[in-house]
Amino acid sequence: MQSLLRWGVENSTQSTGLPPTTTNKLDPGIIDHILGKPDAQLMREALIIGIDERQTEDDRLQALDDLEMVRSMIEHHVWLLTIEYSWLRTSIMRMVIILTRFP
Repeated sequence: MQSLLRWGVENSTQSTGLPPTTTNKLDPGIIDHILGKPDAQLMREALIIGIDERQTEDDRLQALDDLEMVRSMIEHHVWLLTIEYSWLRTSIMRMVIILTRFP
């Protein structure tokens, strides 16, 4: 938390009017901790463990369960987007019908 506060102070605009200096000192591990790893990376890591015969059976099963959970979350989001798109399209069609009936 202290490093995040320090970064904010260092990169905030000052009253001198000069643009802030950019630094590339951000640790990717901190970014992953805050935002979480991308789904593709999570799936890749789980699959690597899941098919590695040197891992214990419990670790492999847990990795495959994790893979299934990420896949399920992606599928859920796709359905939500599909439903939202369908609702939006229906609403637009209703508006067009109303506007064409009452010029």
